[in-house]
Amino acid sequence: MREELARRGAGDLQASNPASIDNELNEAIQVLLGEADTLPDHILGWIKGRLSDPPSIFADAEARDWLRRDDVRALLKRSALALVAGADLTAEIEEAKRLYAVSSDDGAWLGEPLFVYGVSFLALTLKAKVSSDTRLILSAANVHAEQSAALLERIETKLDGVAVAVRTASTTAEITAEGRWLPVAFGSDRGIAPALLGEMLGPADVAACPRLIEADTLLAQLEAVGAARIAGVPGAGKSISMLQVANQIAGRGWRVVRLDDANASLPPLIASNQPVLHLIDDAHLANPVHVRRLEEGCGPSTWLLSAHTIAPGKVAARGTVHLDAVRAVKTIANGLEADYGRTFEAVRRLDDRIGASMGDERLEDRLRAAATADVPWQFCFILSGGWRRATAFAASARSAGADLTLAALAIRQLAARDAHFAPEEAHVLLDGIVEDQRIASAIDWLLAQRLLLRPDDLRCPHQRFGSVLIDQVLTGVEAEERQRFRLVLQRVLSNPSLPLAGLATLIHDLRYAHAGNRYRGWSSMVDPDWLEPGLARCWSAQSPIEIRDAAWFLSEIGGIHPNEKALFAAHQSTISDWIATCPTGACYALGNLANHILNIDEALGTAIRYRIDSAVFTRNIDAGDARRTAEVIALASKLRLHWDKSAGRAAFLQALDRPALSRLMAEWPASLPLSYAAEISKFMVYADEAYGLEITEALSGAIGAPIAADPIDAFHELNDVISHSLRLLDVLGIYVGKRAPNRRRKAIGRKYAAVFAKASLAASISSAKKRDYQSCAMLLSFLQDIAHETFCTVVRAIDWDAVSRTIGDDWSGGGGDGEVLLGVAFGDPQIRPVLKDLIAPHLPSMRVMAARLALMFPDLAIEQLNAGRLVGFDHRWEWGALITGHVAAVRPNLLDRLLQTNLKELADSLSQQHPNYLHEKLLLIRIIADVTPDAFDRLLSLIEPASAAIGWRKALRGIQNEYERDAQSNARALAAFLVEHALRKQDAVGAMARELRRSFPRASVPDVKTLESPGPYAAMNHSNA
Repeated sequence: MREELARRGAGDLQASNPASIDNELNEAIQVLLGEADTLPDHILGWIKGRLSDPPSIFADAEARDWLRRDDVRALLKRSALALVAGADLTAEIEEAKRLYAVSSDDGAWLGEPLFVYGVSFLALTLKAKVSSDTRLILSAANVHAEQSAALLERIETKLDGVAVAVRTASTTAEITAEGRWLPVAFGSDRGIAPALLGEMLGPADVAACPRLIEADTLLAQLEAVGAARIAGVPGAGKSISMLQVANQIAGRGWRVVRLDDANASLPPLIASNQPVLHLIDDAHLANPVHVRRLEEGCGPSTWLLSAHTIAPGKVAARGTVHLDAVRAVKTIANGLEADYGRTFEAVRRLDDRIGASMGDERLEDRLRAAATADVPWQFCFILSGGWRRATAFAASARSAGADLTLAALAIRQLAARDAHFAPEEAHVLLDGIVEDQRIASAIDWLLAQRLLLRPDDLRCPHQRFGSVLIDQVLTGVEAEERQRFRLVLQRVLSNPSLPLAGLATLIHDLRYAHAGNRYRGWSSMVDPDWLEPGLARCWSAQSPIEIRDAAWFLSEIGGIHPNEKALFAAHQSTISDWIATCPTGACYALGNLANHILNIDEALGTAIRYRIDSAVFTRNIDAGDARRTAEVIALASKLRLHWDKSAGRAAFLQALDRPALSRLMAEWPASLPLSYAAEISKFMVYADEAYGLEITEALSGAIGAPIAADPIDAFHELNDVISHSLRLLDVLGIYVGKRAPNRRRKAIGRKYAAVFAKASLAASISSAKKRDYQSCAMLLSFLQDIAHETFCTVVRAIDWDAVSRTIGDDWSGGGGDGEVLLGVAFGDPQIRPVLKDLIAPHLPSMRVMAARLALMFPDLAIEQLNAGRLVGFDHRWEWGALITGHVAAVRPNLLDRLLQTNLKELADSLSQQHPNYLHEKLLLIRIIADVTPDAFDRLLSLIEPASAAIGWRKALRGIQNEYERDAQSNARALAAFLVEHALRKQDAVGAMARELRRSFPRASVPDVKTLESPGPYAAMNHSNA
């Protein structure tokens, strides 16, 4: 046995202290529950040869409930240690029976076999982790087992005897043939979460999981001959399909039972007056002759259904129903998509990045990605965002000694762009880094944990998982282990057979890993010399695909290469030659590289642009190929050709076939995204405004179909046209003065508005998801300014109750993106009463009422404050001034409550080192100082003087905020106001103010008007509100 343990790697494990013993026993109990599978694979395999893995007697729901009890867990752990120490367990058995009687209505007798199975499993787990060279510390009795081969031999003999006793069962508990067939009860529904998490599925999961077509075939076979088999690769859905058939048969009044352990000898089928369906899961573990014998004994009221696991590409016995894993994935995907609401809630509970708000990942996109899986368990892993659980997976892999192997496989997967990875390749990659035996045991464990796809394909379930996993593994290992990790990186980055695009992905993920260095991620682990083989391949790139991959690789080496500026300068001829060919499919990658060079060295980027004949872009524009034209224009845009004041832009415009490009825009194909056309429009408006507006106007005649199909998405795609070409949606406030939209732009804008007016805008907004509310608000804002009548018509036709339901839980935070939509709709006075009635019922659920809503309906803000709740300023300080003035006018006693949640945020903003943070706050602070001096004094005390002194000093000097209108004067005025009022304070803020007065004796003195009261204050009054 000691040789067996050594062969399976158990000899390497150490049980060094009582805490570790307790942790190992807790892990074993979790395995028994089917809620975890964290024991190392070689230990589970060793136990499996002596007992079940885990004993399937615990598949029964009441057995698991019994095992979840804290007193039962304590009893089992105490008894396992006592067993190893040679103690008598009679009293413990009786206690187990008593506890089971408390948990179940079935009586106490089942407590004894459950106890024997559980204690044996825990003791075998403990023994598997202890070698003959290890001191075993028995924490329960504080007994030290010295390094004694004789003692260990006695323990092993005792444990082996327990295993035999459990298997034969007649000397341990009266487990009859009928007792080996455990009852299966249907009725409860756990939802799809257990399946998505990869848990062992049972009767409570049959309703939630989509039914596979193989289930119908199994049922037909059972009805025909009384016996059926289903076979498939691990995780394909065999067990749940078998249970779904059983559930259907149970509905006919049949009794359903399942075998407790297929690894033990098979008992006879149950003879009963009631028809019985027998289930055997993992039937591949049983003697096939015995399975066949049971099948031959089936009859009209005695049926047998068994599930068999087979290797990929293998075929089971004749007559077996083979589960098509790929078809199963499609069936499951379609089923879950059809039940969208339930699927959305289940997936969101597991991965909160799935959602309907702006910035959330769409469930539709996740379903589409998951549908590419090879087997259902991989589908579930992707759909549930298994990479979000990478921290736990990495910790488990670390405890099993498989973390470095897993990280190495993940690295190779990223670098190979998800290409197939054979086991022999893994051994080559890790040769000399990890011992062969440890590689093999690690791979076995990872396959058992479903962290790798198949024995013949050692990829992680998804590339995103591999990316996150590398970060988590590196975070948890010591410096010595990281050195071995670096050797893996060196081999991968130096491998000429791996694609440059894959290496670029790997470098990118290392650079932006969350747990690594704040600015460089884990890229500091990469030696710049390791990039040389890849760089050599870059500079020899010839084909469009080679150029594309080279461009991506070169764009990612920043922060690793010691002098990328010099590198690009030395090869600027090659880069300019690449760009001059405008290679199909590579323009976006080249544009990204060009933009990167311009960002790190504008002079070098400009020099590269000057090396290129700008007419090459016009020659590569294909009036018959809109996609090709869009990618060429995108490359020219990234090169900033439209801003070029030299002869380059003139040469481009002179060579441009204007009539052909105009026709292309006027006949824009409905199959291509409108964002491509918007990119062309924006570029041409910047390069030649008159012609750019001409083709933008031409485009308005080609957008009817996509707008009719989905007006919200179409408006999002046309954002560059509306915001920049026409300047009619100026979110950032940059198109003012001479840059403001002229009559020509407004006229074109009205043509676009007319097309949108023909679409079902109100219905689309009413049914929009939260993530689309920003686009909805922007569309309404555009219509409000350019086609007000259309705006009012749409706003009045929106189903605002539907909008409120969609906002849902976001009401508690003030409304989220829906708040912005409501704010734009407020522009129609007629709809204001409707909006007010919509908002009012949600006030009690609002932790903090949003400033926008308070500004829209100041009486609701007063109601909110009067009820003891809060109103925020949301860093919109000018809005905060209006709200504070209103409260001062109508309910000054509520000012302290209003400022309760806002003073700290305001003080933090005033403490920043950049003077821009002093902009737009002067009126608010003057009002606070005037109407509630105590609050103003508290505000001054909350300011952090060391940091604020830097920002105030810059403001008084008038530096670092020249680019924003009135920013200098506003910041200087506020700094002087704060200095003046802080002079009297006898604290650090006062000392800072006095120092600034000495340094700036004139600039720090505020204007007399600034010191005057901003009052009198009047209540805000919105008509029809």
